[in-house]
Amino acid sequence: MEIELHIEELLLDGFDPFDPYRIADELRRALTLALTEPHKNHIEPREGKVDRLDAGSITLQKDAPARQVGRQVAGAIVDALNGSTR
Repeated sequence: MEIELHIEELLLDGFDPFDPYRIADELRRALTLALTEPHKNHIEPREGKVDRLDAGSITLQKDAPARQVGRQVAGAIVDALNGSTR
């Protein structure tokens, strides 16, 4: 199965200037893991193209580390792929 994921926009406000890169790196890592091992993440495979996916929003603890933010965003995307939101 081939998966192509394009995130057009990820709004990050109030972070250290280097955090968006750290968040993006962790997001990429967490999504790669989730999508290449869907059985561990309970992702239901679907066929066809999904033009738009709204993963909702996440609530962060004040001063959350960039890695945690990336993992939470990835989790919201996985939930949305499964048809649920946080």
